[in-house]
Amino acid sequence: MNHVRNLDKQVINMRAFVLAAGSQSRIVSFDELGINRLFIEEKTAWLAKTLTFPQLGTLQKQSPELFESLQSYFLYNQNVTQAAKALYIHPKSLRYRLRKIQTDLGINWHDADQLLWLHLSLKFLALTAKGFEID
Repeated sequence: MNHVRNLDKQVINMRAFVLAAGSQSRIVSFDELGINRLFIEEKTAWLAKTLTFPQLGTLQKQSPELFESLQSYFLYNQNVTQAAKALYIHPKSLRYRLRKIQTDLGINWHDADQLLWLHLSLKFLALTAKGFEID
């Protein structure tokens, strides 16, 4: 019975992943998930505690425009031009917002570990917003 419960949770979380990814196709093979398999296979309570970038929730609540800019920046693989285009703003405006985010979050854009943590935190927040279950 426990196995069925785990499968049920995995299906719900997989659905949240597809919704958060904004995929045009509703069919995603498990092999296509790449690093995102981490969100489906691992204990989600551990992920919630480990992947939470401390100031990200505050940024989301107090500065939704900055939060959206940060999401777009990572969604477009840290390409300022493409992210700015998606946000309908000038690239200089996005660079200004990214500097503000850097100051507010105390991050270093040249620290790969911080960027990975931040990126995974953003992914996890997007998943929980789409119904991802935490055990």
